[in-house]
Amino acid sequence: MSSQIRMGRQQGPRKYQEASTVFGDLLALTIYDPLHSEEEDRFVTLGESEKRRLIVVSFTDRDDRIRIIKRTRGNATGEKRL
Repeated sequence: MSSQIRMGRQQGPRKYQEASTVFGDLLALTIYDPLHSEEEDRFVTLGESEKRRLIVVSFTDRDDRIRIIKRTRGNATGEKRL
């Protein structure tokens, strides 16, 4: 089990790195997320990653940095996480 945890920790940053490339998509769509913005403003972006995958990214802006909260593939069910 501990090897799976280490593997997950190693892969996690790479997955977020791909998700962050969505912000470079000129055709990406970003909307305000009023349902999850009680403590801080949150936004959702739908766009294409540099690997040409459709990705949905939930994020907030903290201290002039973007903090990705959640990323999922933009598939039909919207359930499969990267």
